[in-house]
Amino acid sequence: MKVENTWNQIQPRNVGPTPRISYSAVVYKNDLVIWGGGAPSGCYSNIYKLKLREKEDENSGRLDRLKKISNNDAKIMKPYAFNEQFSDVTFIVEGEKFPCHKVILSSQCKYFENMFLSSMVESQAKEIQISDVEPQTFQALVKYIYGQDVELDENLGKNLFKLADKWNITKLREKCEKYLMHIISLENFREIAELAESLNTPKLMDVALDFATKNLKGLEEASTLYSLPNTLLVKALFKAVGTKE
Repeated sequence: MKVENTWNQIQPRNVGPTPRISYSAVVYKNDLVIWGGGAPSGCYSNIYKLKLREKEDENSGRLDRLKKISNNDAKIMKPYAFNEQFSDVTFIVEGEKFPCHKVILSSQCKYFENMFLSSMVESQAKEIQISDVEPQTFQALVKYIYGQDVELDENLGKNLFKLADKWNITKLREKCEKYLMHIISLENFREIAELAESLNTPKLMDVALDFATKNLKGLEEASTLYSLPNTLLVKALFKAVGTKE
């Protein structure tokens, strides 16, 4: 432990300890308490307290420092994406291997931080299987964490949006949401609207419903409107007639 250099004298509420020649000490909670001591003039019963400062957890300190660095200049991490040098964990997605660095993943994603700092088997594993994720989607997510550019297309945008929502990567989630807002069309309206509803994303849902209002005839002709789930159909029709639910 590191200590501060300030001792504070404690005044007993009632009767203090009896004077003693030798010192006595005890650590109570986060304080070092000491009393007694002798001198030519006699013995003392004074009590002094020294506040102890907990030693910074090494892993926690590294994460905090890396968070500060990466927030200011994420490009320093770019060269390490999928670089086996210094990598300490490998993710396997549908047979494809992705070497990564625990401290970088943990600094940018709470999901990974919880994984590596918990008592889960994955915290000590050198290889970790990831299920329910396509390799392209996982690769894009890791690239984003390492500060690399991620080029979205419709399929990747939807899949990455779901994964970012599941793993609570807010900025990536917002990036994918904005992309889906801009590409909504007669062909993909239903899928994007259902995605917005399943993930409870009001902004994307508002854009989808606005699109339905402006393109009601086109959705009817494409047999899209009335094939919607009942909850979505009701929302779209109420929006179209300007009636609040």
